[in-house]
Amino acid sequence: MLDMNVKPVKELCCVAVLVLSSCQSNSAPRTAKQPAATQTVQTSQNQPSQNFEANGLKISLPGGWDSKPNQGKDAVLSLVASKQPQRKIVLDVPHLPPHIPGLIPMGAVESGYIDDLKKQHQGLKVEETADRAVASAKARFVRTSWPGSPPGAKVTLIIIRGDTIYILAADSDQEGVAATRAAFDQMAGSIAWTR
Repeated sequence: MLDMNVKPVKELCCVAVLVLSSCQSNSAPRTAKQPAATQTVQTSQNQPSQNFEANGLKISLPGGWDSKPNQGKDAVLSLVASKQPQRKIVLDVPHLPPHIPGLIPMGAVESGYIDDLKKQHQGLKVEETADRAVASAKARFVRTSWPGSPPGAKVTLIIIRGDTIYILAADSDQEGVAATRAAFDQMAGSIAWTR
């Protein structure tokens, strides 16, 4: 009778070890996959939009925006408005610390993101936060502004899909808010998944 009890315990221990090792390998830090081909994107107002693909996301690029070298360790795409370098759109795919696969809480991501913005811009005001519809993903829209010299504004779309976070953010001076928002909205509306 003792042998009968030992065998199920051994099997249970083996299953637990397999499950734990599986979780550990799936939650190891990822490195953001860079685009397959490094591309320089320059568009003009008269040129049709081009597409950009990275990390399973495909997005249309607005006319009148030029690429620049990526700023920051998480950036996969950086654009500036032609002749208006203070107006920027960046797509970040942050590296994640070990976590339970499939469990990335949107509230924590949004809160951490806003906290980071408050460190960058004194007097930051959160103007709007709202859920947004993005196919096969959770998404949250955040609009902020800050006083200063010069004052500024930012719109952001935080997207969680599987175990990947995408942050599409557009910065602008006060005079360029409408034009920057139009380019941001075009990009956000064009999001498609390649995997």
